[in-house]
Formats: sequence, structure tokens, C-alpha cells
Amino acid sequence: AERYYARGGHAEQAVEMYISRGEWEAAHKMAVTCMKPEEIAVLYITHAQEMEAKGRYREAEKLYLTVKEPDLAINMYKKLRQYDSMIRLVGQYHHDLLTDTHLHLAKEMEGENQYKGAEKHYIEGRDWKSCVNMYRVADLWDDAYRVAKQH
Repeated sequence: AERYYARGGHAEQAVEMYISRGEWEAAHKMAVTCMKPEEIAVLYITHAQEMEAKGRYREAEKLYLTVKEPDLAINMYKKLRQYDSMIRLVGQYHHDLLTDTHLHLAKEMEGENQYKGAEKHYIEGRDWKSCVNMYRVADLWDDAYRVAKQH
């Protein structure tokens, strides 16, 4: 079918055929030969957003990464509060922002009284003193002592 679409000057339809069947690698291979990079990006981002809406987050992530848009995948996971996946991508694509991201998440979780999650991110962000202070302010002295003793 791909050959017939290509011969008939309808390579975009071949790309859509592959996408509808979930054959993203074949779709991308074909798209690179017949579409502009901007068109490919729009196509993949649109389909990634559809995957997001259907709850197929790993597939959406893969599409975002295929068109070199890791920030869209990172934001998707942030909105979903899937922080482990978010941190994985930040570490992979924006390693220089990893510490700041951990601290941002820690402060956000602290504001929501999610102390264990905040602790994890404070420690990963190398700011154990803020973690101790968080527990102190929350009157959780055993936890404050435990963190201080460990670090």
C-alpha cells in the first residue's frame, strides 16, 4: 500500500495509514521522505495529544520525543503528577535543571502537605536542611531528627 500511495503522490496518506495502525517507526520513515520537518512535528504533536487524551501516556511521550519535543512530554507528566516519569525525562534531556526541578517539586509538595514526597525531592535536590525545616514547621520532630541525622 505504501508503494501505491507514494507512486500516486499521496505519501502523506501512507503516513496516516501507518499512524492509524500504530506503526510509528514506519510512519516516521515515510514522513521524513515526503514531508517538511514542521509538518512532521505538527502531525506527531497532534497525535501525541490524542494519545494523551486517551490515557496512552507512554505512546504520547514516544511521539513527543520522536519530533525532539521533550518539554511537551515533561509538561504532560507534570500535569498528570507522574513525577517519576517527569524527573526521568528532565534528567535525560535537561540534566542541568534536574536539581532545580527536584527543589521545585519539593516546595510544591510541601505546600500540599505531602511531606514524604517533598522529603524525597528535597534530598534528591541536595537540600536536606529545607527538608528538616519543613518537618520542624509541621511539628513533625521525629522526621526532622531522622533526616538531620541521616545527613
